[in-house]
Amino acid sequence: MPVLGLTMTEGTIQSWLKRVGEEVKKDDPIVAVETDKAVMEVASPAAGVLREIVAPEGARVPVNQVIAYLAAPGEAVVPTRRPPAPAAPGETPASTAPHPRPRATASIPTQPRPPSAVPPSSQPKAMPRYPAPVDGSERERLLWMYRTMRRIRAFDERVVVLFSAGRIAGALHSYVGEEAVAAGVGVNLRSDDYLVSTHRGHGHLLAKGGDMSRMMAELFGKVDGYCRGKGGSMHITDVSLGILGANGIVGAGVPIATGAGTAVHLQGTDQVVVCFFGDGAANIGTFHEGVNLAATWGLPVVFVCENNQYAQFTPQRMHTRVADVYRKAEAYGIPGVAVDGNDAAAVATASAAAIDRARAGQGPALIEAKTYRWYGHAINNPASAIGRDETEIAAWKARDPIPRLERRLLDEALASEDELRGIDAAVAEELEKSIRFAEASPTPAPQDALRDVYAELPEGAEL
Repeated sequence: MPVLGLTMTEGTIQSWLKRVGEEVKKDDPIVAVETDKAVMEVASPAAGVLREIVAPEGARVPVNQVIAYLAAPGEAVVPTRRPPAPAAPGETPASTAPHPRPRATASIPTQPRPPSAVPPSSQPKAMPRYPAPVDGSERERLLWMYRTMRRIRAFDERVVVLFSAGRIAGALHSYVGEEAVAAGVGVNLRSDDYLVSTHRGHGHLLAKGGDMSRMMAELFGKVDGYCRGKGGSMHITDVSLGILGANGIVGAGVPIATGAGTAVHLQGTDQVVVCFFGDGAANIGTFHEGVNLAATWGLPVVFVCENNQYAQFTPQRMHTRVADVYRKAEAYGIPGVAVDGNDAAAVATASAAAIDRARAGQGPALIEAKTYRWYGHAINNPASAIGRDETEIAAWKARDPIPRLERRLLDEALASEDELRGIDAAVAEELEKSIRFAEASPTPAPQDALRDVYAELPEGAEL
């Protein structure tokens, strides 16, 4: 068992990604291991054939103990079939993998890429907490969105309380009320797709399979957080999950997403980049520059405007003459569509079309999800809740996306009351576990203040 973290003493074999008898290349993901921090993929240390699995799935193994043997290339091995692990209710079996789709060539300037430009990573790769059932049944997809919205709502409602109690410092922007957007987009994203978030990004990370415990630790400013406690609520990043980060600069994610889309195209994969931003960001110069470039080069980027009706304190009607953000797509010759952002199923349908289009190499699209945040702009600034009409807030709360999806699941007999309450209980338990994890995690040491701030040169390298 390899050491996958500073505090790791043992790990649990979650799933073997290769079967006995299969050829393995150096740095191929070979096994998924759950540690005390996350689920990670472990890369093969050498090329060969998987000869024997010593530690079966579910086994808890101390570090440095042998878990499998590789045979030399060409050595005869009798293959055995490993049965797939049973899927939990509402989730896609681990053996179900999306198939790459053909990709058209966009008119982006290209140049030969040296073989070493994108070397295979030998670092452990995090696994999504709840992988999206991209090709699952309607029941699986709706249940996944229900669970995801419940996780987002539970997390964000609790952190508001924790912040008010002084247990979380810094800035805090609640996503409560907007859960259907993250869930409806996330259900269509593969684990290798990319996502660019915003300052209001807790829901995005959870919808991409983020670990709630590591998120909570980050908000608590602890070293077991996603950014070792240095990013806090507004700057959570995990590239191994495809989370390319969030920041407090309005509209700054658009050029980042366009850059990631350019990289995807140059590498020739069929991955997709989703870029979230608010209605205020649609008026920023970087929005127009990024969308124009993505449209011109036909990049696989899906731009998702979470129009919660307010740019910080300013209602949308006061900061733009264009009532519908999605109509701005017409200026760049790309598809644009508006969708009810409080209907997770409707968001899923709209985003599926845009994501499939991008994955097939047909370029970007713009989705405007009309939704509403229940709290003010920032929890750390009580004044940001002033100015909104209480009648308006109540009307939007009556359109709560979670009971809306729950009614559909029950009315169409896609889930039972007991099944949904079981999901609720599991989410509540996950939330309490995340708080205990955050409280138990150590605080960053003063001498590590500059760690992970500047790039570290490899040993022997010089500038």
